[in-house]
Amino acid sequence: MQIVRTALTGLLLTLGCAFTLPAAENVLPEGQFSSHDQDQGRPAGWAAADPEQAWMRDRFTVMAEGDTSFVRIAEPHGQIMVERILDKGWQELTLRLQSRRADIVPGDKPWQVPGAELAFFDAAGKPLDDWKRSIWLPTNTTGWEVVERAYAVPAGAQTVRCTLGSKAKSGSADFADVQVVVTGGTSTGRSARALQRDLPSRVASLDWSRVTGAQINESQVQAVLHVDQAAVAEGDGSAATPFRSITAGIERAKQLLKDGVPTKISIAAGLYREGEWVIRGDDIGGKAKQTLLVIEGAAPGAVTITGTDQFSDWRKVSGADGAVWYEHDWPHDFGFNPGGWKQHNPKQPYEHRSELMFVDGVPQRQVLMELYRFKAVDPDGVTDAFPGVPQNVGKYGTYTYLGATDPAQLPAGSFGVFERPENGDKLVWKPAPGVDPATASVEVAVRRYHLWVHRKGEVVLRNLDFRAAAGRIEAHAAVMLGHWYQPRKTIVNRNALVENCRFIHNNSNQLSIRSFSNVTVRKVEANYGGYGGISMGTIHNVLWEDTRAAFNNWRVDGGWSSGGVKIHRTTDMITRRHTAIGNNGTGLWYDVACGDVLVEEMLGVDNKMSFDWEISNGVLVRDSVFVDDHKTAAAIVSGEDVVFERCLMAGSPAIGLLTFQAGDREVDSWNFAVAGLDRLPRSYKLDRLELRDCAIVSWDQPSDSRGTNSHNGVYDAGWSPYVFYQGHGNPDWFETYVNQGVKDVGTLWYASRDDAFGIRKSYYDNWRSKPPVCATVDYANWSQRVAAEGSRWLAPHFIDPAKYDLRSEPDCPLAQAKTPQWQLSASALAELRAYRAAGWHASDVRSEVDDVIVTGETGR
Repeated sequence: MQIVRTALTGLLLTLGCAFTLPAAENVLPEGQFSSHDQDQGRPAGWAAADPEQAWMRDRFTVMAEGDTSFVRIAEPHGQIMVERILDKGWQELTLRLQSRRADIVPGDKPWQVPGAELAFFDAAGKPLDDWKRSIWLPTNTTGWEVVERAYAVPAGAQTVRCTLGSKAKSGSADFADVQVVVTGGTSTGRSARALQRDLPSRVASLDWSRVTGAQINESQVQAVLHVDQAAVAEGDGSAATPFRSITAGIERAKQLLKDGVPTKISIAAGLYREGEWVIRGDDIGGKAKQTLLVIEGAAPGAVTITGTDQFSDWRKVSGADGAVWYEHDWPHDFGFNPGGWKQHNPKQPYEHRSELMFVDGVPQRQVLMELYRFKAVDPDGVTDAFPGVPQNVGKYGTYTYLGATDPAQLPAGSFGVFERPENGDKLVWKPAPGVDPATASVEVAVRRYHLWVHRKGEVVLRNLDFRAAAGRIEAHAAVMLGHWYQPRKTIVNRNALVENCRFIHNNSNQLSIRSFSNVTVRKVEANYGGYGGISMGTIHNVLWEDTRAAFNNWRVDGGWSSGGVKIHRTTDMITRRHTAIGNNGTGLWYDVACGDVLVEEMLGVDNKMSFDWEISNGVLVRDSVFVDDHKTAAAIVSGEDVVFERCLMAGSPAIGLLTFQAGDREVDSWNFAVAGLDRLPRSYKLDRLELRDCAIVSWDQPSDSRGTNSHNGVYDAGWSPYVFYQGHGNPDWFETYVNQGVKDVGTLWYASRDDAFGIRKSYYDNWRSKPPVCATVDYANWSQRVAAEGSRWLAPHFIDPAKYDLRSEPDCPLAQAKTPQWQLSASALAELRAYRAAGWHASDVRSEVDDVIVTGETGR
């Protein structure tokens, strides 16, 4: 290869390792482009685009000629970049790379050509250099040429970012053998691992007093409307002659809000069978959007709003074999709703249903009376629709009718619906032994949701119980503040307070808050939701205190927008004393562009997983307990700047206690339309984990293997879980993460297996049929890799793990440690065991499923 050396003076790159360096030793092994991410197709360590340059795109190709690997950028506005940490002793770096260009047509500006640039940043991420010092490569070459430039390290620089790209109108630019060498200053002799771990965690040093939550002055209320369903006659809303319905109070409140009158609706104790209220600021007009509305019950637990009506006059039917069941007319025809996530929707038709039934307060199990074959994501298919049944409105699946179930086959304590006209449009029910339909209180959910407040801020909900709304998954929540899915993805409302409210046995997500700044959720419970508990997204400045989400997701096997709690695009948030128990999804799930989050004193027990930090940057979890989850205790997926402090993680999950997906992810930079709020980052990667004074302990799977999802999946008894494990993603990135991005201080580790720490996971090409291989090490190797400080491998000697008593015996060192000494309360243990014994996570899966057709993959 002919090499032409070009002397230039200023360039790019990012250092990858910082060993004690002789002169001119390369510190950027990533610059060889020899290790590719198997999912993204890009070289390990490199990101697709600079998050500060949104106009640049993921347009590059990794190629090879002989033994040379290189990156080709052949489209306008393509780039690739890498960012690393500086050794404090370096004063000058020299960038060297090989480049060749062909058919370059420059743009209208001098800089609209191929080029490379080096940018330095301080500890706060502020740039310290001028983009005009970039290298421009405007001319074509006959072969490879060497580019070399010395670059002074600015004072205060802690990281450096190297970008290769092209802003030309057309042509191709190739880059190979990118190197950075130290040509000035001295090295501290410390490894890149130590340098990485020395950088302070930004989230751990934040001033959390800035998080205030809702800022509402309720003393400004000028009008109080009274509601009492026990009133003798319909009144005018005064204390002396109250309205008899909440509906009447809301309609009167709309008139007052339009005129700008801050209003409270005060509701007397009682059971209110009404709902599907809509308070839409745009429709009301006037001053409604910014005028305070308080809806308040008489006392916590005193006011119940239910989506059910009482059903009586049941028709007794006897089958030919002597079986007896009861029938009732069913005019509602709720049909199916597969969800909004296309190929990632819940797969089983049962999971798409909405019906709920209760007998003397006891929920009855639903059975599919009309069976269907479901095919996910089939936009050209023909849904087997029929009069009165809305199905597949979004074309995210098709349903093919297979036939009907004989009501004689109903198990005791279950019900089902026939919707097709040829089957009679009826609800069928087989009572449990000892239940008399003539005297039992039978309630059936007939209302889709309770309350929807849209495009209106200044809202208070207090002392209200919301029960049994028959919501469609991902289309309704029992109570919605903002749209369930905000199409504009902006903050349009301010100030919401939800306090002393309970959401119980609603079919879809139970409470949804979208597109707000200044939110407080205090003393709120969301339990037994069919699809999820609390969902929140596009939020800034939010305070949660004393919340609970338990036994949710019983209708579905998790789901992309379901969980005990699922939060998107939320910044500046404090969650204190949140409890997540028995959820068939994630107890507390932050997913996509969340940041600057503090989680304190959280309790997660027996969830699919307790905590998930995904595609987000900056969370501090402290003084929290995650115990006996089914999949993993805590998952970090392309998550940055994660700190666990004084946390206890224990149990026998299927994968491991701490699991990771190694990769980088880009998300749209949604606009947070709030003055002074910074734009969210665009790119997220797995980077920086600190464990401080934690206890992370696994034990073998129990002999009575637990049902783990709505499809009755179980894990093998006796299997010993890992404590630290790569769940998925790029194995090279994960190994780099372990070696450079993990800080372990004062952690107590223990497992019944020695090789409990995963350091690299390799995948076969046919990984669906052949399992991946995980490289694991013991504690001695682990502590050396992460330069552990004060950590130990030590059996904890819990008093009684089977009864969730994870206090340590007095003579165990853990008893004197900083981690929580924890025991599940007797009432919570009884509720958990009753829920598992009832088998709510085991759903009716008799319908057939044809899996996703978009990707051509099979299996789930």
